[in-house]
Amino acid sequence: MRIKAIYIKNLKMPEGKLAAQVAHAVKNLGITPTDCDIVVLGVSTKKFGEMVRDVDRCYIQIDKGLTVVEAGTMTAAAWIESGETTEFEDIRASIITQLGNIKYKSGDLSDMGNEIGIAIGKYTMGDNALDVDDFIAGLRHGVSLIDGTH
Repeated sequence: MRIKAIYIKNLKMPEGKLAAQVAHAVKNLGITPTDCDIVVLGVSTKKFGEMVRDVDRCYIQIDKGLTVVEAGTMTAAAWIESGETTEFEDIRASIITQLGNIKYKSGDLSDMGNEIGIAIGKYTMGDNALDVDDFIAGLRHGVSLIDGTH
């Protein structure tokens, strides 16, 4: 798995600001595996727009405008690249990205289930569809390992 992060180089952000903006974008993807590579590229404003438009799911860092750039300025973006991955890795990346993009700060397990459902939904349709019942059985098994009912 590889994470790609980009920043807008013509904003001429100081090194510390730049590092913070890229870190925010990567952090906001959600839980990132410790064994993944992270590639960071500086791009023009035009290329930034093209690149974020061409990926399925990404997090775009919007600055609050407290120091260097104006509030609402897009400064960096990050996404998990699929590349040559297995379907399992693609589903994992989809779940990580979906959960990382949750904006609300409170909810319940049904909200979490909804977000995971959105992330795996595209893998349960079409000719090579995965069985939703298999996912639910795996979820129940995982819970049973924790609550002692296994």
